This record gives sequence, structure tokens and C-alpha cells, in this order.
Amino acid sequence: MATEQITGGTNRYVASAEDIRERFDIDLTTGEVIRHSLINTCSQMAWNLTVSAFSSVVRDLQDFSVGIASPWLPDQDLQLDLLASAEGCAIHFFTFQYKARNNIMEFGLDNLEPGDVLVYNDPFRGGSHVMDIGCARPVFVGDEIIAFTMTDAHWVDIGGPVPGGFSPGYATDMWMEGIRLSPRLLFRGGKKVKSTFDLFLDNTRIPEISLNDLQAKVATLGLGEQAIRRSVEKYGRDTFVNAMRYVLDYGERRMRAAIAELPDGDYLGEDAIDDDGIVDEEHLVKATLRKRGDCIELDLSGSARQSVGNANGQSSDVASGGHIAIKSMILPDVDTNAGLFRPIDMVLPAGSIVHALPPAANTQGHLLPTCKLTTAVQQALANARPDMAVGESYDDIPTIGFGGLDTRGDTPAPFVCFQVPFGPFGGTATHDGLSYSLHIIGNCLELSYEIEEEFYPIVILRKEFVPDTAGAGTFRGGPAMVWEEMPLVDVTASASFEHIRHRTKGVFGGAGGHSAFISLVDPAPGDDAPSTHDGGSQPRGTVISGMVDVATGAIDVEHGEFRTGKWANRSIPARSVIVMQVAGGAGYGSPLERDPVRVQRDVEDELVSIDGAREHYGVVIDPTTLTVDEAATTARRTELKAEA
Repeated sequence: MATEQITGGTNRYVASAEDIRERFDIDLTTGEVIRHSLINTCSQMAWNLTVSAFSSVVRDLQDFSVGIASPWLPDQDLQLDLLASAEGCAIHFFTFQYKARNNIMEFGLDNLEPGDVLVYNDPFRGGSHVMDIGCARPVFVGDEIIAFTMTDAHWVDIGGPVPGGFSPGYATDMWMEGIRLSPRLLFRGGKKVKSTFDLFLDNTRIPEISLNDLQAKVATLGLGEQAIRRSVEKYGRDTFVNAMRYVLDYGERRMRAAIAELPDGDYLGEDAIDDDGIVDEEHLVKATLRKRGDCIELDLSGSARQSVGNANGQSSDVASGGHIAIKSMILPDVDTNAGLFRPIDMVLPAGSIVHALPPAANTQGHLLPTCKLTTAVQQALANARPDMAVGESYDDIPTIGFGGLDTRGDTPAPFVCFQVPFGPFGGTATHDGLSYSLHIIGNCLELSYEIEEEFYPIVILRKEFVPDTAGAGTFRGGPAMVWEEMPLVDVTASASFEHIRHRTKGVFGGAGGHSAFISLVDPAPGDDAPSTHDGGSQPRGTVISGMVDVATGAIDVEHGEFRTGKWANRSIPARSVIVMQVAGGAGYGSPLERDPVRVQRDVEDELVSIDGAREHYGVVIDPTTLTVDEAATTARRTELKAEA
């Protein structure tokens, strides 16, 4: 008997070919071929959008996602469910399940025609933040909608008083953050709806880029539509619909099998947002993970009330962050579809930081509560399975944005530049933390510095790891990264950085990583070049975000005065230097148990100093040969263990 092996566990989660035939009226091979064809179609759509978009955020950073949803056939348990998506920005394609469904249903299925494209971005209609523009295209076969193709992509600028849309420490309601769109037609019957295009182009500082990206999104949706039509023509309408049911069932069984491997119980985790940039108050994200059998309830009761500023998460966004956190820990190698969501229930208290109500400001809520929730879920799962424990990552998707006039050409032109500094992850039971990546909810690529310097009047001066910033451990965290850049023209800048108030948290005796900061160096007089950095871990210039010793101006992680990392519309003169450092990843296990050879290698790679090796790891390195002094190391570690 042919079977589809789900896990090495019980047969409860294994379906035979005969089971598939009986339940879905298709053969297993056809179901798998169609499942993979949907995933491949999404990959083709993503590639098309990558090569045709004009904005660097979509083309290079790849802050977008594409997907395919089922039709609305509730009698067959198909309710505009996500069937497949391409690798891309994870928080986008997890939000598809809420965003596309809510907006399509509000517009009305009966109001759609072949060739239509819907556009929408309202956070409170199942979305994320206003900069993420969603589009959906119905795929008709005859008079019936058989599927939807979808895209969601970050817009560089969507209006509002802050260039780039992010408004940390500034916006206090949703009307201060940019234009909000209820679901409306971008195309009707294959023809542009001029009023909708005008609405976009009249409300952005960079209309040419926005126009190109809109057209690229529509072409991408059409590519997916053609592929789905070919599948329906090849296999027939009923087989294709039955395969959709099989796809969702496959995802559900895989997730239930993974959940069943966890021990039953209630497991707690929490993390906190530094502040919202307006009120100097931490905002707790608290998670209680209740596991029973093959189901999970993720209860966020006890999380902070919604904030005055824009750190607020919407229920759809935060629920997506919860799904990402659980899937990444217990089922990382299975393609995402809505079936994975079925065994997981969410409790999101209304009026809280994880389920803010209108008219709350929320552009940073797409990032802050979701990042903190992933840490809280990791803690909870580590309580269920200690082998899953991991040191805290830099736990943030920092943003830095600039707006101004590019005067390098013959005619000054407005520009908006949006950047996302990457950072390190925490150590695990078997490996050091990843040194440099975007947070798991983002999963985007890094922008090319050469392209940035060509497109924008900004020069990247320095980007490198900082010694002694990684949390020490048997397996250390990744080191902090420092980034220096210089605008060539006067700019208006906005920033949001986390882990300024506290270090990241280690596990099982691992140390926390260094906290984050931002500093500003005034322009050099005349046309002098900016001074070079001396390579030390202390920032140069004036610290504008960080834990600061007021008397000396230096970073004091433990006792300094807190200066928020969230601010907007700060005027920065040309040729100033902005210095940004993200937090270091935290360690796993006692640093005194780390293999001295690993410490020696870190010293050679300039991730740990000779003094840091002695102080944090008890490893004595000869400064001339950079070899381990074994006798001195044994004595030093004995001394540190006695002190502990």
C-alpha cells in the first residue's frame, strides 16, 4: 500500500493513497503534483516581481510576498485559504490568510469580473501597516472563481508627514501615518481604473517608482492566473478543487504531528518593547502556550495595553507572528499553507499592544510586537522542550529612513530611502548564533550598498562586527554590527531601534549581548572628509539613542540614562555621520564550558578581544602568538568558577 509518510510518530498522521482517494476523490500522486505546482507558480511570480519592480525595497530587499488562495466554497471547507506562497517576507504571506480574505469578502465576490484586480492596505481590515500594499486577482474558469492570486509588498512612501511612512515617536493615531485604502478596483476587466491610480500617485513623494511597482504587481498576478488556468485545463475543475482540499489537509496533518511530539502543559514566555518613542514605558508581550494533544492555544492575555505611539500591533499581524514563531521552532521544513493554522488557536485581548483598536497608530506595530512575540514563544517552547532553548536574537527589525532632495543631477529630485539593518541571532545547544541576518518574521535580502549609493545621495562608510558584543556562552551569540553612513545632502531622518534599554537574554548560564545605540557625528569643517573610526566599541559623536552616562557621554548599559531609539523627522545636515549599532545575540550555556579553541578562533577573527577572552571565557590568549595558554586558562577558569 502506497503511503505518504508524515513523521516517524503514530499512524494517526499518516494518510495512505487509499485514504486520499476516499477523502478527496483524487490519487495521491496527482495531489502532490498539484501541491508542488502551486508552490512553483508562486516562485515564478516572485521572480517576475523581483525583476520587474523598480523600487529597491521590492526589487533588492524583496520586502514582499506572493501567494495563491482557494475560492470561497465553504461547503467544501475552502474559504479563501492560503494554498501556497513563495519564499519571501514571512510576515506578509502569513498575513495573507486574514488580509486578502477580509478585503475580498468586503468588496463582494459577486462584484468581481475576469481581469479585475483589487488593491487594499488598511491595517484594521486584516492587514499589517499602511506601507504594505495588497493586491488580489480572481482567477475565473467560465463564470466561476477557481482561485485568487495575491501579492503584498512594502511601499517606499505612502504619504503622511514622515518620508517613508514610518513615524516612531511621532504618530499618535492612524491618520498621521499615510493613506489608508479600503478594498477597491485597481483594474476592471483588464483596464486601469484611473481614479485608483491617481489616488496612489497623488499621495506619494515618489510617484514614478510607485507607478512602476503597481504595474509590476499586476503583471505578477496575471502570470499566476495563467499557470492556474493551465492546471485546471489539464486536470479538470473538480480534481483541482479536490487537490486544494488535500493541500490544506496535508498542512494540517503535518502541524498536528509536530505538535503531538511536545509534552502537554502550560508554558510561559514574555518579552518587552523598550518604549513607543512618546511614553517612557516598557510594553510587555506575554504568551501562555497551552498544549493539549495535537492542538495549541497561544494566549497573549496579560500583554500591555495599546500604546500612545505607533508600537501597536493589529490582531492579524500579531497572530501571524505567533504562527511564524511556532512553525519555525517545530516544523521549519514544510511549505506554508493555511492548513498549518488549523490546530492553533490565538487569544488576543482587544485594546492591547497585540490587538490595538482604531484609531491607534500602528506602523511600527507590524514589527515590534511580532518580533517580541517570537522571543516569548521561543521561551515558552524551551520550557516545554529545553533542547529547543535559544539565546535571544537582536529581536528587532530596525528601520532607518531618509527623505530630502537629491541635488547631484541637473534638476533636484525628491528621494525617500528606507533601510533595514540586519543583526545576530542567539546561541543554541549545538551552534553559535548566526552572525548576520534579518529577523525571522522578515526573511528579506540585504540591499546592495553600491546600488544605494547610486540611487540615493548617501555614502556607506563602515559596516562591520564589533568585538566583545556577542553574548558569551558555551555557544555564543552572534556579534553586534555597527553601520556608519553619511548623507551628502540635508535630510529628514527617522529611526526605530530596539534593545537599547536592556541587553538580550542568554539561556542556561549564557550571557546577554551588548545593547544597541545610535550616535551622530557633526559634519567635518569645509570639505574635509569625515574622521575614521578607531575600531573601538564606544560610539563616536553624540549618542542620541542609547543608555548614556550623562557625565561622560559614553554608553553605560547597566546604569546609563535611557534615550529612546524611536524618533522621526529629525533634521540632519549634509555630511553628518550616523552611527548605528544593533544589539548582540545572547549566549547559550556557561562561557566557562566553551572550547578554548573556539575562543582562540574568535580572537583571531576579532570577534572577541584578548581581554574579553580572559574576562568572559576564562581563556588566556598569548598576545604575540594568539595561542591558548592552557595552564593559565585552567587556573583562570578555576578562579572564575570559585567566584561564581
